[in-house]
Amino acid sequence: MHAINIGGIPGGISVSRRPPRMESAPPLECGLPARFDVRAWCSEALTAWSDKSYLLRAVNPETHLDVTVTEDGFIRGTVETQSTISMPFAKFLEQLDDASACGRWRRQPSVLRYHLAQCPLASLPALQRDAWPPPACVPAARVAESNLWFAIGAATSALHYDAFHNLLVVVRGTKRLLLLPPSATAKLRPRAAHGPSANHSTLSEAELESLLPSLPGVMRLTIHEGEAAYLPEGWWHCVESPEEVTVAVNYWWYGALHSLIGIPTGAAVISTSTAASLTGGTLSTCSPTAAAEAPSAIAATAATATAATAAAAATAAAAATAATAVTSSG
Repeated sequence: MHAINIGGIPGGISVSRRPPRMESAPPLECGLPARFDVRAWCSEALTAWSDKSYLLRAVNPETHLDVTVTEDGFIRGTVETQSTISMPFAKFLEQLDDASACGRWRRQPSVLRYHLAQCPLASLPALQRDAWPPPACVPAARVAESNLWFAIGAATSALHYDAFHNLLVVVRGTKRLLLLPPSATAKLRPRAAHGPSANHSTLSEAELESLLPSLPGVMRLTIHEGEAAYLPEGWWHCVESPEEVTVAVNYWWYGALHSLIGIPTGAAVISTSTAASLTGGTLSTCSPTAAAEAPSAIAATAATATAATAAAAATAAAAATAATAVTSSG
């Protein structure tokens, strides 16, 4: 498995209001996160996923999957703290109470929360077929991995970055993202590049919260059912799934960072025309933090982030050789 995780917002951090939509689609080459409307794609590809009986037919009920189990829902995503159990898919779905009105799923009463995190869709062929091809903004030929994220119980996870471009699509529920540019790396106390889970920060929740006001370029983004978030490679992020049940898929694809460390990847960025052709939707940028940065500051952040991606190549190379595959939260 390609191990570079996806994660959640520490509980004490507030999330800004839903960002406004824009009439035109700014180029993803700027290196900034963005939000897409993918309702048409979800409606065509993944409608059946809201039917528990369909999931039981599509996946062998006895298929064993690694499920992260916690009491508080906070998934640290590191080798030392990861707590997973092997569970048949049918047993995992038994944790759902799908008898409520309006088809809303809830978790069965329990002190535990269950998270099928970073589950490769390749291990679930029928669901992989449903979710392929990806939304049009994803360069399918360069996809490294696609994953299912299925949280039963609210979940959050630790601050980390991915060494891939990432599109995170919410199928059910809501996700709240906190994002920090690669230029913030030096202040985020990353784990040692030569050790496992090198793409994670060692900051506590309280330390991160106190640090945020002093960091330029911090962004917050909320995505709901039928929306997707684009996360450029190298951007630090946390992801919170605040509802009782959240289902999402993500697509990781190779970018400039892998070229810098010697992995052939083809083109480094998505073209503007491809981004604008996303089925059924428009694009909007994330809103900045409460500091309300000016457009020039956002542009400077994008330029700094691009430079920081190159500066991070040596760290990523060391991490790629030393890191162990550990799931986080998406």
